[in-house]
Amino acid sequence: MAVLLTLFLLFIGLPAAMGVYSFTKEAALRNELFVTNSYNKLARPETSVTIAMQLNLLTLKELNIRDQYLTVVGYFVMRWDETSRLKWSTNPTYSSDIQNIFCTENEIWVPPLMIENSVDSVGVISDNTVRIRVAANGQVTWSPADIFTTSCVTDVTYYPFDTQTCDIIVTSWGYTKAEMKFQVDSYVPLGVSNYQENGEWKYIGYTVTNGVEQREAVQFFQIIYSLTFERRSEFHIMNSIAPMVCISLLACFVFKLSADAGEKVGFSLTILLTSAVYLTLVSDSIPTTSLTTPYLTTYLISLLGMEIFSVILTVLILDCHHTDGSTEIPKCLRFFMEKIISRLICWKCKSGCSYKRSKNGNSVMDISELKGDKEIDCHGVDNDEELSWQNISKMLDIFCFRLYLIAFFVITVLFILKMLI
Repeated sequence: MAVLLTLFLLFIGLPAAMGVYSFTKEAALRNELFVTNSYNKLARPETSVTIAMQLNLLTLKELNIRDQYLTVVGYFVMRWDETSRLKWSTNPTYSSDIQNIFCTENEIWVPPLMIENSVDSVGVISDNTVRIRVAANGQVTWSPADIFTTSCVTDVTYYPFDTQTCDIIVTSWGYTKAEMKFQVDSYVPLGVSNYQENGEWKYIGYTVTNGVEQREAVQFFQIIYSLTFERRSEFHIMNSIAPMVCISLLACFVFKLSADAGEKVGFSLTILLTSAVYLTLVSDSIPTTSLTTPYLTTYLISLLGMEIFSVILTVLILDCHHTDGSTEIPKCLRFFMEKIISRLICWKCKSGCSYKRSKNGNSVMDISELKGDKEIDCHGVDNDEELSWQNISKMLDIFCFRLYLIAFFVITVLFILKMLI
């Protein structure tokens, strides 16, 4: 029993012998550091203070293309030395028991820094709720966290397949280049280990550069954190581009409707109005003051222009179809239809086309018997069939349908190539 009691007393007294944290000792240490030594938080620690900076990114809250600003959630880690005033590692009374103490901005000096390109507030970085760690060797670590909203000049040329680079500019406020300088953390300049992915933007990478800003003939240090994000374009493809392309493709088939059906104008107007609505939805997400024009806007306006002209052409075709047969066809229109349009669409090709042998003289035969080195010669409208207003409307339908299909695919291919280059 005596042995157990002895061991119990040794177990209780061992921590005291080894040195443990003591509230009384920390209070005495604080009194010595801040009262006895007359610590003044308005005085900087050294003639030239070096601030080691690190930005830790937690999440991207918003990258607004229309209003051109970036909002991120994160925190800075700032380190500097206070060895001349807040070092007790050489004092045996406290060094073995107290390794760190914690303070606030109201107790010790902190560097006056500000986000230079902030758009929601102008002032120094401050967070009195965050405890500042002071190590026994005099090193001070401060980690103020906040939601940072900064201006971001966006380039929407390749919207919605664009990549944006936005800056967070941290600069000194008050202390000049000779009085305070920044040093980027050599190990992790920008931490993303706790970063949570955004649903619209994909984080690509970053660059960190030191700079000097000139204000009123005085130089101040600054650090520029450049963050690069790539837009996740799947949503825009499925909800904006694909519907607009499909709707515009339907505009080509208005010329396949019979003029007697009475639905040509209604069909083309419905397509035009639907495209205008989708174009409005897309334009809402594009900045109105952008210095560049998105290729997507040019592409959609081109399709909208085709649809507008399809309405005009449909009205003209219907006018030709319903014109009285006794009305004489103008000579210029007749010439245009017989000599140009009929050849382009090979109107009545089976009965109006012949061939001639290139080597054995001229010989006209039925087109179904064409063989070998024979050449097709389309003569346009049959001489046996007189050109009528109804034939003109049919020829225009065929010509416009082919022309619109070709134009649609050419414009779409050019848009895709621009996006890929």
